[in-house]
Amino acid sequence: MDSLCGSTSFYLGIFLLSLSANLSAQPENDSNPFDYKWLNKRLPLDTLVSYEGDTLKLFESTDSSIYVISFWYTNCQPCIAEIEALNELKRKYSSTNIRFIAISFDTKEQVDELLKSHPFEFEQFYLSQQQINENGLAIGYPTNLIVKADGTVFFQKSGGSAEYEKAQKIFSILSNEIDRLNNSTD
Repeated sequence: MDSLCGSTSFYLGIFLLSLSANLSAQPENDSNPFDYKWLNKRLPLDTLVSYEGDTLKLFESTDSSIYVISFWYTNCQPCIAEIEALNELKRKYSSTNIRFIAISFDTKEQVDELLKSHPFEFEQFYLSQQQINENGLAIGYPTNLIVKADGTVFFQKSGGSAEYEKAQKIFSILSNEIDRLNNSTD
């Protein structure tokens, strides 16, 4: 038995040394796949189309709006749990230059059906799941962004909780970041 434990320890030690060598051999600029690639960069969106067919041109030079953008979909329980807090956020900043935009890959019918029981006061836009994925616009759902008027992503938070109380934390997180952005531009 002692030799079995000894050989297991030996091989475990070799494995850990090998793992350590491999990790230290990684380039220092190797990005984490969970890092949001558009943070502090211009979001690669210029135009959105609403479910009603209306077009919104984003980040125009004459536009001084800040954008709160929520990537969500109708079968995402954490997305649904956050809706009330996001609506409260929109009401808090209703007299400001902030546009509140929700982007989903769901059909108009799916969104309309969910909105009957969970009103979401953000402007609703469609973007295909392929476009979202190919451009890395969302890392999991929900993904919430605060974007400066020039299109630069100032803040990003992905993921959430399906538990109502935990989901409500998004209000204070986004509110604090909006205030921080507003204070940095004053």
